[in-house]
Amino acid sequence: MKVLAHLCTAAMLLVSTLSFALPKVSVEVLSEVKNVDQVLADLQTYESRFWAIGLNGDTLQPDGFQRFFVARDIEFQFFVRSMAGIALGDESAYQENRRVLMDYRHRILQDEIMQVEQISQQIITAQQQDTAVGFTTGTLQPDQFIKFFGERGLEIRYYARGPSFTIGDQSAYEQNLQVLREYAQKLKELDATPGQ
Repeated sequence: MKVLAHLCTAAMLLVSTLSFALPKVSVEVLSEVKNVDQVLADLQTYESRFWAIGLNGDTLQPDGFQRFFVARDIEFQFFVRSMAGIALGDESAYQENRRVLMDYRHRILQDEIMQVEQISQQIITAQQQDTAVGFTTGTLQPDQFIKFFGERGLEIRYYARGPSFTIGDQSAYEQNLQVLREYAQKLKELDATPGQ
């Protein structure tokens, strides 16, 4: 009986370690920056009115600020003064939450700029080697460039050749690099004007 219990426990541990991971939810960076900017503006408004953040001052239910920060695993400071006598945090929470959001905003923009530079370098390498962009040569399967451009809503030009087909031409390299340069410039401008 003890052996059976031990085997059941071991089997449960094995199943829990093999559990399926949740899929990654990709959020387009420009949309995320817009969301962050809206929350920054809302924090400013709440501070000017001395309103609670983190919990609704009347119902003590979690509010949109708390949900926004938790969904992104960002540290959040509460400030609540309720009619029920609940007092959480102090007024510095407004400023601290804005500071944390500004840091988050900067990090996601810098990470995206770095990814754009990496993809640009890969396109330059493909250009130097006269290899396909957009589709794999031979099998015509979408490549990592399609995924990168598609996730960001950027227009991509294709260049792929096979024994019996040609898609696009070599101008695709420069056209794609130009799209990436313009996108990177937009990201840099956003980073230079925080909270706009």
